[in-house]
Amino acid sequence: MLKVGIHENIVFTKAEKNDRGTLVIGFKQVNEATPLELLGSNSDNTSPEDAENDFLIFPPKATEKNSTNVDSGKNNMQKIKEIKDPLNHILSQYLTKDQIAWDPTKGLGITNENLETKLTQQSVLDAIYANIVDQFIKMASPIVKNPLTQDKKRLLTIRTSGIKHFSALRKRYLDTNPFLESMTIPTAQSKLKYTNWEVKNGFNNPTPVAQATADVPDAEETSSASSMFAEVANG
Repeated sequence: MLKVGIHENIVFTKAEKNDRGTLVIGFKQVNEATPLELLGSNSDNTSPEDAENDFLIFPPKATEKNSTNVDSGKNNMQKIKEIKDPLNHILSQYLTKDQIAWDPTKGLGITNENLETKLTQQSVLDAIYANIVDQFIKMASPIVKNPLTQDKKRLLTIRTSGIKHFSALRKRYLDTNPFLESMTIPTAQSKLKYTNWEVKNGFNNPTPVAQATADVPDAEETSSASSMFAEVANG
């Protein structure tokens, strides 16, 4: 398992739907040592197994968090962006801009005039999610088919929440705060760094904590659709 942290020698191994139709993305840290080197190693880290992680990208809900109230179209647009933007960020590490094409509202009859109204409907959000997932899988499939031929990457993962210590991917501000980059970039020039907010709130901490003592916020709870286009300072 890839813990919360910055990992090197990463390959992109999976882009598929599970039996519930949820997108599953997989990354693996490839062991640089050969089998013979591992056999003769004097290190405790002699496992031939590569660390890997699956990340589930869940569909958006039309309702407000922990509520049955229908959320606004603007807020639901942000939820869609938080699904698509990380996927676009991943693809941008392997494909050129002209090779990446999205049509999230394909076949839905959505216009600029009815967009916000349509985005309050769960059926529309489900259809947009399905479009994004299918389009991502189509673009990613040739990449994950032969992961060992890929250029290796660095991967930064954050804590899922204050209580949950499992790895998660950033969802926002990925132009200035990426989570994936080429290993050809020297470490000293790497852009993979935790922001001040992530450090302050413990999202760079891989250590499990007891639920009763966890007092750092959930990343989703601190997100505000009103800051959709705001800039986040690098930290």
